[in-house]
Amino acid sequence: MTTSIRIDHDVPMQTRDGVTLRADVFRPDDGSRHPALLTRTPYGKHGYFHNDFVSAIAAAREGYAVVIQDTRGRFASEGDYAPGMPEGDDSYDTVEWVASQRWCDGAVGMYGPSYMGGIQWEAAMERPPSLRAIAPAIAASPVYGPHQGRRRAVRNDGRLARDDDRQHDRARRTEGGGMPAVSGAGSVP
Repeated sequence: MTTSIRIDHDVPMQTRDGVTLRADVFRPDDGSRHPALLTRTPYGKHGYFHNDFVSAIAAAREGYAVVIQDTRGRFASEGDYAPGMPEGDDSYDTVEWVASQRWCDGAVGMYGPSYMGGIQWEAAMERPPSLRAIAPAIAASPVYGPHQGRRRAVRNDGRLARDDDRQHDRARRTEGGGMPAVSGAGSVP
């Protein structure tokens, strides 16, 4: 257990389209590299460091770097925000940014409930190489609107699905009169 931790507020990172997102980083103050836990929130990172799911301070004392980031257009982060906007690209960029930091060992996990859980599913669908795990709680599948070109969601069997999968399933249900059999968990090609 680490007794001394470091907290950096409003740490900037730049997305692929040039928008600056800001995060608070809680980490052991020992100069070593640590696995990271990431949550991205539209609700304000300053009030999210201690919640019922993960205490950033306790996790940092246990040897994790914890990154809590304001999503695009919210609180300290730049850009425009719209509820339900796609979060995949920003999540990918953030995961890889976290993994590249001198205090991170390259392994990043994501956590959080509700909207933050949906963001994790979107991150996983983008497949950032450094994302090792997600822990969504009380989260529906991602919300997509007409602004999203590639629609995907989480199927009831846990697989990631795309529009063509859902259209195929609808056609099979119509022809066969019921829900089609689904094979085990898989991933989107």
